Amino acid sequence: MPRALRQALDIAAGDRLRFLRTADGTVRIEARKRRSIVDIARANAVRVGQDGLDLDAAIDASITAAVEDRNARARAKSGG
Repeated sequence: MPRALRQALDIAAGDRLRFLRTADGTVRIEARKRRSIVDIARANAVRVGQDGLDLDAAIDASITAAVEDRNARARAKSGG
């Protein structure tokens, strides 16, 4: 598909296209935008406890814990 047409239709790499034939015989194109895993997770939030789960805070906490664990293992391995 030519670049100018993709830009006019706001179609990007990874988007899925759906071709629909209308009652009058014309064809309509619908683009389904590609979503990131974070978009999907936010749209399908998991509720934990009364206050629910803050996804961004949970991701940050998991990354922090993983980095601290990696650093502790590296210090133990080097003897320091």
